[in-house]
Amino acid sequence: KAMIADGTFGELVLFSSRLNNGSPGRYDSTPSAWHNVPKISGGGSWATEAAHGIDTYLQFIGDQRVSVVGANMSNAMYGREIEDSAVGMLRSESGVTGIIESGYTFPPGGRSGDHFFRFIGTKASVFAQYGKEGEPLIEINTASGVRFEEDIGHGERFTDVIRDGLGALADGRPAETNILDAVRILEIQDAVYAYARAN
Repeated sequence: KAMIADGTFGELVLFSSRLNNGSPGRYDSTPSAWHNVPKISGGGSWATEAAHGIDTYLQFIGDQRVSVVGANMSNAMYGREIEDSAVGMLRSESGVTGIIESGYTFPPGGRSGDHFFRFIGTKASVFAQYGKEGEPLIEINTASGVRFEEDIGHGERFTDVIRDGLGALADGRPAETNILDAVRILEIQDAVYAYARAN
C-alpha cells in the first residue's frame, strides 16, 4: 500500500496468493471437524482458505466488478468429499488478474504450510513469502534491484486487525474491513465453485 501511495509500485496488473496447509485430517478430532463436512462448511480448502487471498485482491482493486475466468477443484490427494486443492482465476473490470490458490496438500513436518502472496505492478513486483528459517519476508523487485524486508507474523497481523475493528467501534469510525466485504468474498467463492462445476 505504501508503494502504491508513493508511486513506486505503479499500477497493479496481477495478484496471486497461495495458502496451502496440511491435510484436512488435522480437523477430524477437533471441534473444527465441521470444516470437513461440506453441508456445513460449504466445501474444503476453497471454502476455508481462499477468502484470505480474495480479500487481499479486493482490497487492491476496490469496488470494481469481478468476473471468474477459470477454476479448478480437486480431491485427488485425499479422495474426500471436499476438495483438497483449488485454484480460482479472477479478472477485474480494469483487467487486473487474480489467481487464488488454496490447498490441504502441504506435507507434514517442519512448517505448517506454504503461504505466498505476489503483487505484480507496472514498476515493481512484491512477494510475501517465508525465508529459510520460516521467517516472514517481503521481497521487493524494482528496476534498481532487489531488497528484502521482514514482514510481521500472523499473530501480530491478526492482533492489528482485531485492534482496528474494536477501535473503530469505540471511536464510531468505519473499520478497514466490514461485513459487506465478507459477503462479497463469499459471493466470489460461490461463483468460483459454480464455474468449476460447470466446466
